[in-house]
Amino acid sequence: MELLLSYALPRRDVKPLAKDLLREFGSLKGIMDAERETLEKIRGIGAHAAILFKLIKDTAVLYLKEKAADNLHERTSLLRDLHGRSYRLEILRHISRCAKQDDGYRDHPGRHR
Repeated sequence: MELLLSYALPRRDVKPLAKDLLREFGSLKGIMDAERETLEKIRGIGAHAAILFKLIKDTAVLYLKEKAADNLHERTSLLRDLHGRSYRLEILRHISRCAKQDDGYRDHPGRHR
C-alpha cells in the first residue's frame, strides 16, 4: 500500500496514511473495492490517489479476465487433443482385439482360410 501511495503522493511519508487506509477498509481488497468518493474522504487521500487505486484495480481485473480466457482456450485445445488421442487409442484397441480374434480363428483346428 505504501508503494502505491508513494506514486500518487511523491516525496511524502505515506506509511501513516497506508495504516489509516488499512484500518478503515480492513485489507487491500477493501481499499480497492471502496468507491472513489469514499477514499477521498480519508484525510490525505486526494483525487490522484483514489483514481490510481481504481485504475490499478480495473487494470488488474481486465488482465485477469484476459488470462482466464487464454487459459480456457488452452484447456479446451488440450481437451480436444486428449479426446482425439483417446478416440485413436480406442480404434487401435479395437483393431488389436479383432486381430487377436482373427488369430484365434485361424489357429482353431479344422478351420482353414
